[in-house]
Amino acid sequence: MHTGERQAAKMRMAYLRSMLNQDISLFDTEASTGEVISSITNDIIVVQDALSEKVIAILLFSQMVARKSLIYKIFYLYIKLI
Repeated sequence: MHTGERQAAKMRMAYLRSMLNQDISLFDTEASTGEVISSITNDIIVVQDALSEKVIAILLFSQMVARKSLIYKIFYLYIKLI
């Protein structure tokens, strides 16, 4: 969960820097403040959720692989001793 939050914070800061470097006329013609804030908030929430889910899935998968490999090694040693 913390990984997704950290990455989301970094992305928000990068987006803010990018927006501050834009010409001011962009905000007069292209987008309103509410649209910009809503867009970035929705996009960052989606990315944060995806990152959080991926990290958990990777950890669970690696734990499962480690358990299976341990079981196979124990079984192999048992067969080898017989």
